[in-house]
Amino acid sequence: MINMNKVYVLINVKRGAVKHVLKEISSLNNISEVSIVSGRYDMFAKIEGESLPVITDMIVNRIHKIDGVEKTETLIALDMDISGEEGPAVRAI
Repeated sequence: MINMNKVYVLINVKRGAVKHVLKEISSLNNISEVSIVSGRYDMFAKIEGESLPVITDMIVNRIHKIDGVEKTETLIALDMDISGEEGPAVRAI
């Protein structure tokens, strides 16, 4: 089984562009979840991929270039996955 990296992207969107941005992000490869949320951010996306460089490229060259995306904050998951297998950061503790 390939150990997938998980990244959570918090997204701020220009007023009136939420539906467009949601549609565009939903169509990208490796997006496992995307939701409109309340609070400081407008949207949340979960990306899963085999390597962080591939995920980083997707954020910088795809998500950031979607018309309506103002800024993002990226969180890299370091915890255990739902199967109970520890990720590399947890094994290091």
